[in-house]
Amino acid sequence: MGGVGVTRRHAEEKSLELLVVGKGSNVLFDDRGFDGLVVINRVAFVECTVVYDDGGALIRVGAGEPFDRLGWRTVRDDWSGLEFATGIPGTAGGAVFMNAGANGSVSAALRVARSCNPVAVSSHLVKRALSTKTKPTLLVGRSPHIHDGLIRPWRLRQCVWDTIASVEYLTKAGELHVKSKAELPAAAYRWSAFMDMPDLAAITAATFHLHRDATAHERAQAMATRSVHNLCAPFPIPSRHVCLSPVFVWRSC
Repeated sequence: MGGVGVTRRHAEEKSLELLVVGKGSNVLFDDRGFDGLVVINRVAFVECTVVYDDGGALIRVGAGEPFDRLGWRTVRDDWSGLEFATGIPGTAGGAVFMNAGANGSVSAALRVARSCNPVAVSSHLVKRALSTKTKPTLLVGRSPHIHDGLIRPWRLRQCVWDTIASVEYLTKAGELHVKSKAELPAAAYRWSAFMDMPDLAAITAATFHLHRDATAHERAQAMATRSVHNLCAPFPIPSRHVCLSPVFVWRSC
C-alpha cells in the first residue's frame, strides 16, 4: 500500500480530498463532480495464513480483490462462509466497509416494512418514496441506528461480519492499523464502524475465518441465483425515478 501512502501525502500537500474506491459499484457522484484525488484500489490477493485442526482456516484477502470472484474461489476449494459473496459486485474492501450481505435489500426493506412490525419504517418514508414531486433528497439512510427516524436494521442471513476475523486499514495520517473483530464495534445492516471513521484513508486487507464444507459450492450457486432473481423482481417505486445503491436511495427526478 506504499502507493496509497505517497498519494495521501501528495493530497495533503496540495490540500486535496482523497477518495479510495474499489469497483465503484455503489458510488454515485452528483453533477458538481469531485474536487480531489480518486484512487482505484487494485490490491488483489488471496492467501491462506492459518489452518486449524477443526477444519477452519484464516484467509487473508487484499481489499481490491473482486468480492464475487473471492466467493467463487473459496467455495470451489470447499471453504464455507463467503457463499453470499458470489452474487455481490464490488471489492472485498468495499464489502467490509459497508458490511455487505445477502438476502436483504432496500427494496426488501420497503416491502417488509408494510407487513412486518419488527422492521419499523415511518409512513412518511413510503409517501416520500412514492411521490414524484420530491426534489433530490436522501430517502433512506444507512443503519445500525434509526437515521432520520426512517428505518430500523434487521438481521441478514449472511453478511461479512459473520466471518470477518480482522481488518487492516490505513489512516489519513499514514498509519497502518490491524483490528480484530473483537476490537471493532458490532456491525449491522449495511453498516460498519469504518463508515463513521473520520481518519480512515483506505481499507487495505481483511482476514476471514472460514471452515471446510463440501456443500459450500451448492449453496453459493443457490444464493447467486437468488441474487439475480431479486435484481429482476419488481420494485415498489418506478425505476425511472430512483437510483439504488446498497447504502442510499436517491430521488433522481
